Order: sequence, then structure tokens, then C-alpha cells
Amino acid sequence: MTSQEETRPRLEERAARTAKWLASSAPHLTVAQHWFEDHYRIELPPVQGADIAYRLMFDQGAYTLFAVPVADPDAGMFWHQTFEQMGAASVEEAEPQFREFVLDVLSHESRILQRRGLLFHGFACELLREAEWQRVGGQILVLRTSGRVPRIEGRTKEYRSPPMVTNPFQ
Repeated sequence: MTSQEETRPRLEERAARTAKWLASSAPHLTVAQHWFEDHYRIELPPVQGADIAYRLMFDQGAYTLFAVPVADPDAGMFWHQTFEQMGAASVEEAEPQFREFVLDVLSHESRILQRRGLLFHGFACELLREAEWQRVGGQILVLRTSGRVPRIEGRTKEYRSPPMVTNPFQ
């Protein structure tokens, strides 16, 4: 049995647990699960009028929430936040933090800010909490010459999504 064959059932189990959790916290969401060469991905449908959609990725050492532009979901590099094993006995120990973060993002109006600099494109995620935008997660920097970044007119672009989950666990 190859390493990939050993890994797939573990990743499938992690993705299935998360899909079940999503179904209990947001039963109105229809999620799509996909197996790729080395990871599982859960795709969440964009909310009507949203500029971004969210995806959850499960690979051997991490859980990742990432956003994609609805107009160009294959645009390449964009904002993401990863939860890794980092000193834990197993990657599963990062699962509760990952779920809490995902629920926080999905239950607020969110925006991804893309800023074009001299050498890099920067991406940051902000949530609207009590009428104020607050940054969550880290800022992602991508070299402008990578060619895998959504093109923008001007120096900044804002992508938005209404909340996807309005009453989690109700």
C-alpha cells in the first residue's frame, strides 16, 4: 500500500467529520466534497450577491480555510488561513480551533481586501463585528510576477460575502 493510499482514508474521515459538523451548524448549506491527488476539499456555495466563496481543505498536516473569487474561482493565489499540527501529537488536535475560526468567518459579513504593491499583492480577511471591520487571520503576500493572482484595476479591490450562517447550531 502506498503512502497516498494510507493517507486518503484519514483525510476522508477528517473531511467527513467536518461536513457532518457543517450540516449540523448550517443545514441549509449544500456542500460538495472532492478528493484531489493529495487532499480533500469541501466547497461551500457562495451566498447570493457574494464576490467570494469559501472552501475548506484537508491535507496530511493541516486544515485550511480559503476564499476564492466567485467570478474566477481558478484565479490562483488568494486569501487563506491554515491550522497546522505544530507541536501537537496529531493534526486532529487543531480541529476545534479550525472549526471555531470557520464558524466565526461564516457567521459574519466578510470581505477580502486585495492590495497591489510594487512587488506583491496582499490579501487580508476582515469580518464586520458590531459595525466595525476587524482583521482575522494573517495577511497573505504573493509576488506580482507569479501570474496566479486575480488582476485588479487600481491599487485595491474589495471582495465581499454576506454571512452564510445566521444562527449557528439552532
